Amino acid sequence: TGSHAPRHPRQSLQGGLVMDADAFMTLLRASNSVWHEDDADPPRWIFRGHRNASWRLKPKAWRSASEGNPLHPLLTKLATAEVQDAETVRPGTNLHRALAWTHAERIVLNEFRRIGWRMGFDVCEPVSEFAMDLAYGPSVIEDARKEKDCYSPFIEAHDIGLAQHYGIPTRFLDWTFNPVFAIFFALEDYAENIEKTDLCVWALDMNAITMMYHWECG
Repeated sequence: TGSHAPRHPRQSLQGGLVMDADAFMTLLRASNSVWHEDDADPPRWIFRGHRNASWRLKPKAWRSASEGNPLHPLLTKLATAEVQDAETVRPGTNLHRALAWTHAERIVLNEFRRIGWRMGFDVCEPVSEFAMDLAYGPSVIEDARKEKDCYSPFIEAHDIGLAQHYGIPTRFLDWTFNPVFAIFFALEDYAENIEKTDLCVWALDMNAITMMYHWECG
């Protein structure tokens, strides 16, 4: 669910719960009972702030070029690459684009690992087959569907969060357990015409995610 507050008394963006700044802050106080179970368990909600209520919940690695995703020049170079051991996957198809996109993510993550490894960061060891020198290609990309026993080829990459912190485009989204922190991040960044947009805080019920996971695994 999303809640957003108009910066000025005017017509607000459609969708979500719209309120003035005072009501917005009152709702999003961490002590508000709406964010807690009756048995005083820790908050089951996590929060994410956007400085523009029209922004979607989309990680940086999956955004368009106009949305600031730096992966797109790399994706262009991978558009005609052959998929390893999968001759039936043709360039231009949705499946090929998805595999190329995943391969691009893994290339930049591996480059972060290469640099981080030398600097002593707690990162996975880089692998040689993911090369950043694209003057020669790469002409072959991996078939990420062959990853075993997981939904994602990144499922065991514990260093994605660290890469995200240093600005690498990843498939992660940053969330916080404190709604006031989400408001802070929604307000901290400068943007053109920021006073003419509504800020937004998304609230995600972790119980719903847990139920979805158990349904998938059941």
